[in-house]
Amino acid sequence: MSLERTLSYSILLSPMILLVTALVGSAIGQRWPRIGLNSALISLLGLYILATPWSATRLIAYLENQVGDVTTATPGAIVVLSGDTERVDEPKETVRLGLLSIERVYFAARDYRTSRLPVLVTGGASAGTNVPIADLMAEALTKTFDVPVRWRETKARTTYENAEFSAELLKKNGISTITVVTQAWHMPRAIWAFHRFGIHALPSKFAPRHISGGSNFSDFLPSASALLSTAYAIHEILGSAYYRLTRSQ
Repeated sequence: MSLERTLSYSILLSPMILLVTALVGSAIGQRWPRIGLNSALISLLGLYILATPWSATRLIAYLENQVGDVTTATPGAIVVLSGDTERVDEPKETVRLGLLSIERVYFAARDYRTSRLPVLVTGGASAGTNVPIADLMAEALTKTFDVPVRWRETKARTTYENAEFSAELLKKNGISTITVVTQAWHMPRAIWAFHRFGIHALPSKFAPRHISGGSNFSDFLPSASALLSTAYAIHEILGSAYYRLTRSQ
């Protein structure tokens, strides 16, 4: 795994870093009580806020609203971006698609049913394995959803590489406009990356957007699912900023 990908998924860029700083603050408090206590309290308060559905839905909505208006251009292919994987031990140690990847496969199957466009799956091997995620997605599409896969891109390790290597295949086949299949909150960074390589990318209409309506009492109660959504949002916000700072030349 590249250093860039390792850092992007590390605790340093996760809300859980606040738990670490809270513990550090508690330790410092043994020597410097005021500094340590303030550090721990601020960290725990920040973690509490980020773990509430109120914060999670607003961060996710912020990302989803970055896509903007969708043009009426006609796509020539469906491109499915790789997501997560899981390690399993049945009947022997292997790897399978994670929930994010399974969602994307499902979205792609629905897209194919309405458009009948050729499908490209993109994704290299996940850490510690030699099985490309693209192969796992292709197997799920063909065997479970009866969706033919025209192309497999099996080298990409990041969203940027998904776009870079897929663009090469698409341009060789005369395709310059595509439908991108991924989660709605991941769509802005994915579309930006494809545009960077001269591919006009449209968001899949089957990727559902989160509902961010009014607030009620339960929106301010922390939950594991909300913290996970917040972690995804922070990852995307930082990832988009990093791409624009380092890949815009």
